[in-house]
Amino acid sequence: MASNYFGVSAVLHKGVRVIAAAVAAMGLSMAGGAPAQAIVGGSPVPGGWFGDRVPSQNPYGFVGRVVLASGSGCTASLVAPDLALTAGHCSGAGSITFGLLNTDRDRGEKRRIVAEKLQGDTTLPQGATLLVRLDSPIRDITPVRLGDSQSRGLWSTGKNAKVIGWGQINDTATGTGIWSKELREATLKVRDTAISLPPLRGMMKLSSVVGHPTHGDSGAPILATDSTGRLVQFGIFEGATRAGGFYANRIWPQQRLVDYVNAHQNGAPTGT
Repeated sequence: MASNYFGVSAVLHKGVRVIAAAVAAMGLSMAGGAPAQAIVGGSPVPGGWFGDRVPSQNPYGFVGRVVLASGSGCTASLVAPDLALTAGHCSGAGSITFGLLNTDRDRGEKRRIVAEKLQGDTTLPQGATLLVRLDSPIRDITPVRLGDSQSRGLWSTGKNAKVIGWGQINDTATGTGIWSKELREATLKVRDTAISLPPLRGMMKLSSVVGHPTHGDSGAPILATDSTGRLVQFGIFEGATRAGGFYANRIWPQQRLVDYVNAHQNGAPTGT
């Protein structure tokens, strides 16, 4: 790992607290409270119900359940053997478990978070994408592919997208709602791929088609499907406003992030 890329510091955590305060002030809901595990109004992914046949290969193994030392929960995506992406306000010591479809049935692959790096426009509350390094690589789960500018047609305005997360199954003001044991998904429609006005500048706006993300889904991947049927992550769920709508950080304009992750997807662990 290049020492100039990762590093956990008091400055970083202070910055994330400032970001969280700014987001809360503008009415953008973020994950908080106890870890939670399902999307509101969505459905379990195939194999998620306890009685379902467990698939021989979990296509959603890259979606990780984040449990922070603070007691809050988020969602993340495995993007390289020892790298994960989540929302900027999901910062702090904790762990991520990948490979779960149902927490009562599946063991998964649990890793500690050992380093963090904020990406994007960190001067704005919605600009923080958090890249985290894991304490050891995961070799038996395929990382999700990140979308780049060459694939923008997959998520143009009006297209449907999938969000998969470990958030709660009901909306509450505190984040301490009803939990579910299975990984869930919802369908969202892309409304605006480049919001130009603050305080949401640089994000994209989505609306619910079937279900929607909520507390505990912060950091959940926003996904499109390419012509081969492969999932492509082009966004990271950030929150919802009181005025309605769901907002996500965009991945494809963050070229440095995409290049760094792609260089490590099939290479050596970033800690070496």
